[in-house]
Amino acid sequence: MLKVGINKLLWKRNPISFPRKNLTFEFYKFWKVGFPLLFSASFASFVGSTSEPPKSHFFFESAVCSIPHPAKAHKGGEDTWFVSKDKFSVGVFDGVGGWSEQGVDPREYSLQLSKFSSEATDEKGLKEPREILQYAYDKTRIIGSSTACLASISDNKISVLNLGDSGCMVLRIEPKIEALSKNTSPVVLRTKEQQHGFNFPFQLGPHSRDKPKDADFYQIEFKEGDLVILGTDGLWDNLFDKEIVTYVSDMILAHGGKFDPKEVANDIGAKASKIANDRKCNSPFSVAASQHGYSYFGGKLDDITIIVSKVTTN
Repeated sequence: MLKVGINKLLWKRNPISFPRKNLTFEFYKFWKVGFPLLFSASFASFVGSTSEPPKSHFFFESAVCSIPHPAKAHKGGEDTWFVSKDKFSVGVFDGVGGWSEQGVDPREYSLQLSKFSSEATDEKGLKEPREILQYAYDKTRIIGSSTACLASISDNKISVLNLGDSGCMVLRIEPKIEALSKNTSPVVLRTKEQQHGFNFPFQLGPHSRDKPKDADFYQIEFKEGDLVILGTDGLWDNLFDKEIVTYVSDMILAHGGKFDPKEVANDIGAKASKIANDRKCNSPFSVAASQHGYSYFGGKLDDITIIVSKVTTN
């Protein structure tokens, strides 16, 4: 079992930002409402009616799955997200839990980032992830801190910006190729987490050393049908990349290459939540803890937020 003392140890490395909280294992059985805590929808209707992009444009057909930590479900958890009305940009934010020890609600900062990211895209017309994040960061003037991961589609490219331990994976699953070679990896992009130390992610905030300019930037040319998965650390701490790839590939191949982003998001979210509630399994978080000298077993109970976006055109 990990001890809370590690929080203080990591805090000393950077007294103006916080390590993750909840390092001791917490176990909750599924509530009867369990997976109904998922918020998922196809965004043509979820964010309201918006005019469709011109036929020459590709855009994201997106769905969101959000499963709050049981102890934080009353406020919707500390993860937040946005999907732009023009369907060109998406993002997830994860409020850093250490602020709760200072009497600050970690959700508030991440909520402001998502709110102003929407404003940047929907009202200011910003398209590039770094411009969107910088705008949101400059407008957010409250105490707290948060990680951030954004993706945008423009021209023939997908651009991804990541700061902290949230992340993005882009899959290109082509049934004919997959059928010929099971050794072919469908992963065409995968971000790397940014950490100052174990469970101590890069984070944006008024008292943090980390700024939007410190975020890692990625860009690839896309193909129609590419699948973009954005997730907070509640996803990546509980499912290994290979597991996600297998789940999604099997689902898509079983449907002849067709898939519903909502179905994919809900399936991944359910699997991550199951591991998060298992105190005996092996998980990415338990492996990382062991590598840093801590005895930890099982998944990591946390907010889980996933945006699954399909590159498509009408």
